[in-house]
Amino acid sequence: MTAAFELANEELRAAVKARLDATPADDPKMRGYRWTAAEVIERFGGDSVHPTTQAYFDLLDKMKELHASKSRDYGSEHDPLANIRNGALFVGIEPWKGAMVRLSDKVTRLA
Repeated sequence: MTAAFELANEELRAAVKARLDATPADDPKMRGYRWTAAEVIERFGGDSVHPTTQAYFDLLDKMKELHASKSRDYGSEHDPLANIRNGALFVGIEPWKGAMVRLSDKVTRLA
């Protein structure tokens, strides 16, 4: 860190300390917000999810469904990579090489 940055931090800390020292202990700001039991239950019970957070959760659910669907469509019940293993076996190469060929195909299409 630079000396100027350190000095700015020191000045900020001193200003915050001076303000806190000058604030009465019974000032509501010093006590903070007191949660009621009902608020705690509601907040942590999962019933009050922010709309943008819910949209994110919904997107994750869709991604989970898509992943599971593709695993079923391309793999087998017990091996989601069965198509890659079987393709490699069919042409007589190691499965990781088959995966690299497929990856190369996809990257080439994107380029």
